[in-house]
Amino acid sequence: MQDRPFFHKRDEFRIIFLGFDFLLQLNSSAIIFNIQLNKNLGFKIMILSPEELPKVALEDMNNIHTNELEILNALYDATVKEDVEEVEKLLDEFIKDVEEHFSFEQNLMEKYSFFAYPMHKGEHDRIRMELNNLKKQWDKDKNSKLIKSYIENHFIPWLINHVQTMDTVTAMYLANFIK
Repeated sequence: MQDRPFFHKRDEFRIIFLGFDFLLQLNSSAIIFNIQLNKNLGFKIMILSPEELPKVALEDMNNIHTNELEILNALYDATVKEDVEEVEKLLDEFIKDVEEHFSFEQNLMEKYSFFAYPMHKGEHDRIRMELNNLKKQWDKDKNSKLIKSYIENHFIPWLINHVQTMDTVTAMYLANFIK
């Protein structure tokens, strides 16, 4: 089966089960996710697989994105299962990881005088604010559905667009200085 970009067609999604990869066709209003078999033979629900996340010119940035996506998928799985304790733990871990991710990129952009640093940092700051507000709301009402909705409708579409645009240009620029 040919791999296809995950969000390019909203009427498709893949299910990976017992080593089999299924591409399912759905109507355009369906929620898109992947299912993978986890170690204890339960299901782990993924919003996006690492293979479906666009790659950039710097391997360090790709590794950071992959690690962040692993945490995000675990958080998404916990929200689907409405496991409040796991959501609490993973939300904190995710926010910390995003901050480290953004700081890493911003330090490189400053060090090598990246021309679009203010715009790129502005996007990071906007997501930081969204995550801060999401965390405050979570602390107030422990609503897993709110976190799930944010991941599906805001963070994943933003992440894909951000990697395809800002991170791609940033990595191409930084690759001139970093080998």
